[in-house]
Amino acid sequence: MLPHGLIPLDVGGEGDCFFRSVSHQLYGNSNSHLTIRSLGVRYLKDNPERFIESIVGMSWSRYLTNMSLQGTWANHIIIQAVADAMNLKIHIIESDSNYREITLIQPPNATSDIRSIYIGHMGQMHYVSACNSFEQDSNHRNANDIQQTIPNDSVQNEFSETVTDKDTGIIRNNSNQTRKRDRAAYMRQYRKLNNSPEKRLKTNEYLKKYREMNASPEKRSKTNEYLKKYREINASPEKRLKTNEYQREYRQGHKTSMEFAINRFHEIVNQGPLYTSVGNKEWVCHTCSRYLMKNKVPPCSIANGKAFPVKPDFFDLNELECRLLAPRIAFQKLMQAARGRQLKIHGNIVNVPADVTHTVSILPRLQNQTATIKVNLKRMLKYKSSALSLNVRPYKVFEAANWLISHSNLYKEEGIVLNND
Repeated sequence: MLPHGLIPLDVGGEGDCFFRSVSHQLYGNSNSHLTIRSLGVRYLKDNPERFIESIVGMSWSRYLTNMSLQGTWANHIIIQAVADAMNLKIHIIESDSNYREITLIQPPNATSDIRSIYIGHMGQMHYVSACNSFEQDSNHRNANDIQQTIPNDSVQNEFSETVTDKDTGIIRNNSNQTRKRDRAAYMRQYRKLNNSPEKRLKTNEYLKKYREMNASPEKRSKTNEYLKKYREINASPEKRLKTNEYQREYRQGHKTSMEFAINRFHEIVNQGPLYTSVGNKEWVCHTCSRYLMKNKVPPCSIANGKAFPVKPDFFDLNELECRLLAPRIAFQKLMQAARGRQLKIHGNIVNVPADVTHTVSILPRLQNQTATIKVNLKRMLKYKSSALSLNVRPYKVFEAANWLISHSNLYKEEGIVLNND
């Protein structure tokens, strides 16, 4: 780093060295490393299509969970996500002669207000911040003691949930997760201080005196007399009667029968929720029941426009016929869970765009409407095995495609048009 006029400055490690170095470059200290980590993870969650194919050896959700934990080492994926999320041009100066001297990480669509930072990578194991050599010689200060120069007004960082105090200049994080981590760190330090032999001896002496004072016959007698009077007052017939009357009035004022709730609901709207009649009784689900008891319209009520679209009779398609009509085909692996035996997604989901016009046009126009042809669906044409193999009815596929083009907003937005010639 010396040829570039820079000197490495160690701002801490424990798996957070990259985020601490970025925090020191941006704010003058390494205290905001958790915020920078959360920004990178949030950007990965919002843009999975850019990074999901780079994950090898674990699932996408597992990678996000591990990377969100404090102490997880940064790799090239999260480094690129931090650069994109915070609009940074990160210059990584390598110490290993086998690698390029400077690696540049920047957003693909960099703007004019992009900010450049410089960090060092020591022996492919540790990230450090970089500072000018003359500043290092003149100051000789620890990175955590350097305060950021800020304007007089309180500034809300647009990239994070931190607020800069206008009086003290300290960057404070408002997220619950950060407060929990700070509380846990404080409790660790507190327990460390209170577990010393001197502190234990002092505490034991205090507790011994406290027990001796409260175990005296006079103290016990005084406490027993107080508890006896308290029980006599609250166990008296007058107190019980007053409490019962209050609870009875409270229940009557807040009690609402289901019949009253349904009648009230029919007064508000003309159409009620969808009922299932069993044994000549009207049944309501628990979700709608909670809203009805509060004299509110359930969100799933057809009065709010919630209703299933009318499905044509000819839309009795099998799985492969539906795949042929899908603008996007999702390949996913389902497995039974070890407990409960329910199906769960295993691994990544591959979303493959499909040209519906080309796919449907390939199907032959058979004269017999009930005729079928054998179709094999593969993830790639070069694969020998097929993901799905079924008999399809071309006439049904054409009929369903024409109906979807004229009625589905998705097909209209995609601009799918079939050639009926």
